[in-house]
Amino acid sequence: SCGVTVLVLYWSKGAPSCVTFLSTQRRALYTGRSIMGQTRVVDNSHSLNNSDGELKPLLSLNQDDNISVQSFTLPPKKSKGLGAFAGVFVPCVLSIFSVVLFLRLGYVVGQAGYIVTIAMLTLSYIIVLFTILSISAISTNGLVRGGGAYYMISRSLGPEFGGAIGIIFYFANVFSSGLYVSGFVETLLNNFPSLPSSDAFGYLYGTAVLIFCLVVCLVGANAFAKASLLIFMVVMVSVLSVISNFFYAHPNGNITCPDTNHNNITCQSGLAYSHFNATIFQDNLYPNWGTDYTTGLTQSIQTVFAVLFNGCTGIMAGANISGDLKNPSFSIPYGTMAASLFTYVVYVVIISLTCATCSNALLQNNYTYLQEINVVGALVTMGIFCATLSAALSCLIGASRVLQAVSRDNLLGNFFLFFSKEKGEPIRAVIISWILVQGVVAIGALNTIAPIVSMLYLLTYGITNFACFVLSITGAPNFRPRFKYFSAKTAFLGFIGCVAVMFYVQIEYAAAAILLMLFLFGFIHFRHVPVSWGDVSQALIYHQVRKYLLRLSDGGLKYWRPQILLLVTSPQKSFETVRFANDLKKGGLYVLGHVLVGEMNHGTVMQQKKDTLAWSQLGKFAKTKTFADVSIASSVRLGVQAFLTTSGLGGMRPNIVLLGWFQEHRKTDIPDQLMAFRDEVTFKSKHSFSLERKLDLPVLDSVIQSFSKESYDGPTGSLEMEDYVSIIKDVLLMGKNVGICRNMHKIKAGLQTAKFYPKEFFIDVWLWETEYGALSCSRTTELLVQMAEIIHRVKRWKQATCIRLSITAQPGGGHLAEKFARDLLDDMRVDGSIRVIETEDSVPTSAEAMNKTMDLNSTNTCLILTTLPEPPSSKEDSIEYVNKLGIVSDNLPPTVLVRGMQTVSTRRDDAV
Repeated sequence: SCGVTVLVLYWSKGAPSCVTFLSTQRRALYTGRSIMGQTRVVDNSHSLNNSDGELKPLLSLNQDDNISVQSFTLPPKKSKGLGAFAGVFVPCVLSIFSVVLFLRLGYVVGQAGYIVTIAMLTLSYIIVLFTILSISAISTNGLVRGGGAYYMISRSLGPEFGGAIGIIFYFANVFSSGLYVSGFVETLLNNFPSLPSSDAFGYLYGTAVLIFCLVVCLVGANAFAKASLLIFMVVMVSVLSVISNFFYAHPNGNITCPDTNHNNITCQSGLAYSHFNATIFQDNLYPNWGTDYTTGLTQSIQTVFAVLFNGCTGIMAGANISGDLKNPSFSIPYGTMAASLFTYVVYVVIISLTCATCSNALLQNNYTYLQEINVVGALVTMGIFCATLSAALSCLIGASRVLQAVSRDNLLGNFFLFFSKEKGEPIRAVIISWILVQGVVAIGALNTIAPIVSMLYLLTYGITNFACFVLSITGAPNFRPRFKYFSAKTAFLGFIGCVAVMFYVQIEYAAAAILLMLFLFGFIHFRHVPVSWGDVSQALIYHQVRKYLLRLSDGGLKYWRPQILLLVTSPQKSFETVRFANDLKKGGLYVLGHVLVGEMNHGTVMQQKKDTLAWSQLGKFAKTKTFADVSIASSVRLGVQAFLTTSGLGGMRPNIVLLGWFQEHRKTDIPDQLMAFRDEVTFKSKHSFSLERKLDLPVLDSVIQSFSKESYDGPTGSLEMEDYVSIIKDVLLMGKNVGICRNMHKIKAGLQTAKFYPKEFFIDVWLWETEYGALSCSRTTELLVQMAEIIHRVKRWKQATCIRLSITAQPGGGHLAEKFARDLLDDMRVDGSIRVIETEDSVPTSAEAMNKTMDLNSTNTCLILTTLPEPPSSKEDSIEYVNKLGIVSDNLPPTVLVRGMQTVSTRRDDAV
């Protein structure tokens, strides 16, 4: 066993507690007799040898000691793995020392001069240093497992940032691989001038190199990884040969131009190399912008910097193999920084020696000057081939693993799951990455590919720095990196530096890269990918929400919106009510409240957590933006009172309370709405677009099962009519509007009929003469019209219905009722029709007459909104009150009985 067990020993007689770490790896534990029912354990790993050479425990226990022993197992440490040098330093150096060092250093120095080159190099490494600090903070903020740079960053920063960085990092690796292949082909053509050198043949050579890379990736990727140390030694021999050559090579004034350089005037006179010369150094001190012979374009500081920055990337090479590191939290930060410092020093040394010995004409007209001036040019050639080929392979392998990891997390949709179904080598991801690299190689010129690579790496580094900056300033308690040199300032400076350099180098590429990042971030965010590994955006949202909740007031009357508390029982009978309340919320707060009747104990608390999770998951499947809240109380009324007094936060508190019909969840004639919903979403999932997230049917089934009759009987089994009426009175006493929903299971069928039926269907607002009076308007009337307008704005209601005011009037009073209704609609700015119903004798006031009137005039109605009578003051009248409500709403379309307690419109002069 290689685990580590921690035993915490507590003395009950006032002695201090003692924590003993017991290692079970290559160490023995022996147990003694039982003490007070617990096992006596002594740790031999913390003992000393006595004079006889025997193990002597540091801690001995007596029989009288009352000790409680608790144990748990820590994650095992790796006994084998790569260290900081072989696992991080070597891969980073190989990634940095490739194309720029051997093939473009002369181009950079010849164009920009010594001073500008050193300044650009230093700026590049400063940006890289800030990014290294951010990566180090991520790698030391908890346990680092395998999965590479994407896995490490995504698990620290969340799916949005992690996914966006992962995809951009993937394309950066793809373009980098193409860049290194182009460098390999360029070296091949320079060393074998007899080979055909047209663009078509260059692409053919690049394809051959990529086929070799593909074969290695498919059959020998692990062997290649093990050979990185040997490749590193070859590259270091080449670098040492380059540096030492400046001190003993003989001057040469007849260096020729490569065949790809058609600058005949300069090449005919010969290119000069000499020993250290002050005149040559002075000539190379300042910029001398000329033409790049590989592209034929005049160069500037922006184009040269874009190429130079490629020579500073590669700092994530160590993080890419984090799973193979013995101690990633130590190796990644210190190995990466050591590699960056080492490569920076080597760059400065070679640049300085180059400026002091090589003429500007040589640097601008022969980019392989390091090979030409070397006494043993084969060493440089060997270094170039090894560096470019290994870097191309490394980037191709890294790209395929990033694509596989992103696909496994299902961040981009079901289509990309195709790349995640392999347990071993990611063959599918390798093949698609290989095809993309083929496209990059078709671009041809190395200097054309380099700016794209620089832009992608700058964006990757910038997002990483920004995410770490957000984590730091939001004060996330669990963001405690052990790397002490990181701070929010370094992350912010790294982010600003990356963005500034991007737009300075090339605005078009920078804008395209930023748009790509924003698209990826938004796409992943709106897919609502459920993850359990944290999200830096949540830290930012939490910080902003808390700040603005403190500033949020009720918004005033002009900005009134419904904030709903829906009291529900079983979703089998009330699921359509949940959906209706979601239509009514209009961007406001929506709390779904459920009362669990019982005493506060372990069983009810566990049931409360289970019910809260079930209601929350159901809301996600139904795409209702709800906050599920389950309270524990000895009665339903007490639970509702808890909701009324505590629901919401700050200025976001419910102002409308919706209740289901009394004991509706026990009605046998109401169909199972939850199973109908399951059939609906299952059908949609099978016929959805491929980028839609696949329905997790087993989870939905488990949610439905948790609401089954066997395990869930609802909280209102003992709710009496008196308590039901008392709840309504409690809501009104709190000054909140109240609505009672009945027959809501008919909504879906009614809307489907209205959508395809040629006859017009309505949302009916019923006003009774006893409510509106002569020329006055009650809060209830305003609320009814406001609710009708809000519901009508929802797409499924707007497509199928219109708003209609239905008003009853006594014979001869129809014109007054119509005028009142017209003024009401105009003042509230609501488009709707008016229907006046004149009764033969008098306005219906009995429950039977009101029900009959609405029933006869609601043949094409999808929803009825009408007045809720004032509840009785006497508890003895509760049964009669509920029976009256039942008669009024019996056999009608979906009906909401509403009573308003708040002003909800600005139509009154005193409300403005």
